[in-house]
Amino acid sequence: MFRVAITARSLQFRAGGRESNWWNSLSTTVPKFPSRSGSTGAGTLFLSDHQIQSYTWYNRRVMKKKTQILIIHGGMTFKSEKDYLHFLKNREISLKKKVSWAGDYLETELGRGFEIIRPRMPLQDNAKYRDWKIHFERHLPHLRSNAILIGSSLGGIFLAKYLSENKLPKKALSTYLVCPPFDNTIKGEDLVGGFTLKSDLSLLERNSKNLHLLFSMDDETVPVSHAEKYKGKLKDAHIVVYKSKNGHFKISTFPEIIKMIKEDVKES
Repeated sequence: MFRVAITARSLQFRAGGRESNWWNSLSTTVPKFPSRSGSTGAGTLFLSDHQIQSYTWYNRRVMKKKTQILIIHGGMTFKSEKDYLHFLKNREISLKKKVSWAGDYLETELGRGFEIIRPRMPLQDNAKYRDWKIHFERHLPHLRSNAILIGSSLGGIFLAKYLSENKLPKKALSTYLVCPPFDNTIKGEDLVGGFTLKSDLSLLERNSKNLHLLFSMDDETVPVSHAEKYKGKLKDAHIVVYKSKNGHFKISTFPEIIKMIKEDVKES
């Protein structure tokens, strides 16, 4: 018999906090060994192969009920290796932990009904669209119908380009482009590496039921003029320009996007 140790804490993580019924159902068949605190319910289980299969089935069933959110982070591009190396040698170094609205805040505010997926895109600081496209497409088979896509900054124009040139295997519920540049008219950076948009963006709107573009008036990296450029190409997109999101959305909380996500899911 194959046996494995599994704890209530791991069940809570893997099954989204809904472990109690499954955990309690084993109480008469599997010995529980107390934790250091002496609490049997928080101790360790030793499971047979049949019980492992039961847990795996239960976990998959719970996860399938969750709305998936895939987030593409930002990045940088450079015209030449010389420029890239200059950036590495002169970039500001900080030991402080970066707290972003796209981090743990989303899980906390959205709750257990969502599954957050954050692929780390290749060479974030010297990005190439070709590489990001390959990595993104590796994740597509794992997405269910009505997933939500979020792209921030370079991740935003990546989604705009990919979704305007490729049809998704399964239509997304919503796509959120947060401070996405439209072209190379951005301050202090060069938008190169294959991220240039084509003239026809109509497929971008057809790839998801809802399309939201979010900008900030005090964003000096991606000026609000980029919102107007997207508006000229998209007929039905929901475009929002906030008075201030601390520049290039350097914020730790983002209640507006939480509200929009929940409304999209409720109306689906």
